[in-house]
Amino acid sequence: MIDRIINEENIEFENEILNSNNVRYIFLYAYFHKIKNVDAFIEKVINSNDKKYIHYFFRSVKNIDRSLLLDKILSYDDSKYIYYCLYDTKDLEDIYYVKAINFVINSSDHRYLGLILYYYFVVMKLYNQDIIERLSSIYSGINKDNYLEMFIKERTEAKEEISEHPKYGFHKYEDRNGYVPDMIVCHISPDYGRIVNTVYNPESRVTTHYVVSRNGEVTHSLDLKDGAWTNGTIDDEERDTYYKFSSNPLVSSRSYNANFYTFTIEHESFDGSLTEEQYQASLKVMCEIIDYVKEKYNKDFIIDRNHIVGHRDVDPIVKPSCPGDKFPFDRFINDLKNIYNN
Repeated sequence: MIDRIINEENIEFENEILNSNNVRYIFLYAYFHKIKNVDAFIEKVINSNDKKYIHYFFRSVKNIDRSLLLDKILSYDDSKYIYYCLYDTKDLEDIYYVKAINFVINSSDHRYLGLILYYYFVVMKLYNQDIIERLSSIYSGINKDNYLEMFIKERTEAKEEISEHPKYGFHKYEDRNGYVPDMIVCHISPDYGRIVNTVYNPESRVTTHYVVSRNGEVTHSLDLKDGAWTNGTIDDEERDTYYKFSSNPLVSSRSYNANFYTFTIEHESFDGSLTEEQYQASLKVMCEIIDYVKEKYNKDFIIDRNHIVGHRDVDPIVKPSCPGDKFPFDRFINDLKNIYNN
């Protein structure tokens, strides 16, 4: 069925998908095709009460009115869920942010309010005076002149301190199950300390080869000979990490786990923008990887956008926003080609 959903588009099949009442199929069809009966699709997704696929539909299906979907998202009164729905939806109009922020201000769940505000005001560089005025009961003395300073200070103070850890993380695919790596996958996450602590936490089931902070600090958290647990794809069409969903031709043609043939670099960032110190540190890391491939496997690493990619290129269904629209892929590729005279 999934291969049909990816490749087949006609009104009869669209109606068949709707009548299936399978919310995953409904989302996937809308993701891969321009749907005709938009209202019916939205109604089916909302009525499913499936938080995951409501989130996916809201963030990934283009050219739809998201108003009813946002109302459903807000009805869960879960600030973490609301934050990720907003963060993952890159073409969202300002009216949706304002409505969601006002809802969270009024709710009893303020866990992610600071992160939502930081993303809206600092990262997105948007502004709403009404929101600033309504925040006066939460942020004493906040006004149009000091709001950025207050949100940045709060975010800085919320960052995690790095705990003691071993040389490498716990989870890995030993010797990559015999596969030869040929791709670098770039990721983002907003807190360097939290990334490092997570990849060294034996219960997190996540690892990466490198983590690069905003100030250019690097943690080498997994031996390059081993595969990390972070870029996984699978030969199972009932999983959202199904390899044929990948937008990268190398990944979509390989039915085995992408962790076997990829290196992973995590960057501390909200939107993919890197500081100059961070960029130079990451460039050095990429050179280490390219040199390692040559030394260990006697192969030249191919420097292009099929081999240096983002997580969303590997796994667009689950991770559509990683590593962000501002990630400097072209600059990395140009600089690496100059370094290796490619």
